[in-house]
Amino acid sequence: NNKNDNHPNTLIVANIGDSRALMGRILKVNNGTTTTNDPTPQTQNDDTDSSSSTTPESIVTQTIVLTRDHTPDDPEEQHRIESLPGGKVVFSRMDVPRTQGVWAMSRALGDGDGRPYISSVPEFTTITVSPPHMAPPVAVRSTTTTGNNPETPPSPTRYVSILNEFILLATDGLFESMTNEHVVDLVATLEWQGTPRTEIPRALIQAALALGSTDNITVVLVWIRSPTAWSQAKASCQSTLQVRNHHPPGNKDDDGF
Repeated sequence: NNKNDNHPNTLIVANIGDSRALMGRILKVNNGTTTTNDPTPQTQNDDTDSSSSTTPESIVTQTIVLTRDHTPDDPEEQHRIESLPGGKVVFSRMDVPRTQGVWAMSRALGDGDGRPYISSVPEFTTITVSPPHMAPPVAVRSTTTTGNNPETPPSPTRYVSILNEFILLATDGLFESMTNEHVVDLVATLEWQGTPRTEIPRALIQAALALGSTDNITVVLVWIRSPTAWSQAKASCQSTLQVRNHHPPGNKDDDGF
């Protein structure tokens, strides 16, 4: 939404059902000072030494969930369903929770025979995305209190730069065997390693299948930064990407109903 002067770089997400949208970011964090590769932002009460470049740098990921899964065991959805005349959510040890004992989701564009328990009303999420070019780092000061001890040093200011940003849309089959953070970390790792962007969705699907997913999987990946902008941003880094160890969430297959 770059053409709207009132809301520049605004992403609006509308969702119905149990497919999911995530925003993933690759961040460069300088703890306490900026490096010579980054301009120092003008912030109030900035007591750091901007000439130093010896502070350790971290390259990490950030996961932002843009949608809420519309499943009958979600507390809000369960309350909505059970507030309707005859509405019920059926729980089973051998199966996923189901609306009226039939549907594994609580909202859908189709499934008209499930109305009014299966809703077709979407939920909206609005978020600001970063510009397509590299922007100056943002100063973030910790809000952790240090008590009344005057000898306690103040929390350092961290400078955070968004190196790369992407939007991922995927059906629930991907998340049957991978957490949100695992998905974002894998995308970031493949991007960092130079995997062609057109191959990353297929690599995600193959990873989910290898981890035990048995549901159908569709993945759409939209990049905010161009390959050129990403190459320039990566060149400013003095360290490598850090990701976490992940374990499958252990969700059951809802077989699409």
